[in-house]
Amino acid sequence: MTIDHGKLIPEPVPANVILISPDKASDKTITESSPAISVMTDLNVVKPFSISPDASIRETNDKMIACGVRLLFVLDSQGKLLAW
Repeated sequence: MTIDHGKLIPEPVPANVILISPDKASDKTITESSPAISVMTDLNVVKPFSISPDASIRETNDKMIACGVRLLFVLDSQGKLLAW
């Protein structure tokens, strides 16, 4: 089942923000035999961060930016993993 949460509203990037794009020449070739760790986040290296299920999109986005991550684990009040 797909849930429609509405249209994303674009926000302008402030002038003082520096945008950095990865160098395409440094991309590694990934094959079926590549180890999973080469394409997955190693949680032994990158600290995982979480958020509550009632957090707003803005709060979630702000936390991901502040923590420098592209994924947050959603935990209930007892610390049970609900989603990622």
